[in-house]
Amino acid sequence: GVRVRADDGTAVEAGSVVVAAGAWIGDLVPALAPHLTLTRQVLGWFAPREPEPFRPERCPVFILQGEDDAVYGFPDFAGTGVKAASHDPGEILAEADVLTARPGDAADEARIRRFLDRHIPAASGPLRRLQACIYTRTPDEDFVVDLHPEDPRLVIASPCSGHGFK
Repeated sequence: GVRVRADDGTAVEAGSVVVAAGAWIGDLVPALAPHLTLTRQVLGWFAPREPEPFRPERCPVFILQGEDDAVYGFPDFAGTGVKAASHDPGEILAEADVLTARPGDAADEARIRRFLDRHIPAASGPLRRLQACIYTRTPDEDFVVDLHPEDPRLVIASPCSGHGFK
């Protein structure tokens, strides 16, 4: 079996363990680290200029490939705003913990807004909020779900840029 010990000293024993640590997967499974690139990605929520087309029953989850960016988004759920973010690589991060010091800023908003203004102007209303997140990128942009190469009791699950989770 496998024994996992929590920070508080509690131990759990099991026949196998699923390691799903998001952007920290390379820290917990060092064999993966050389194959992963962490990038800072910023999401924005915008109050739509025209709310009706962005209600969940009218607007699907989307990804649009433009000439200079690919942006994905979600409809305006419960008045939170249209969520939109660039899927193209952002700033490369040396480690996942550095993200906490860098929230979204005006340049991040401008990148998303430029795309919305050009392709979905009705969604490009006032900014509600920005939030930074991390993509864990593999060389082929696929997610990782596999047995650990040295220990089949460990299952590695990393949705990476989120599309594995979605």
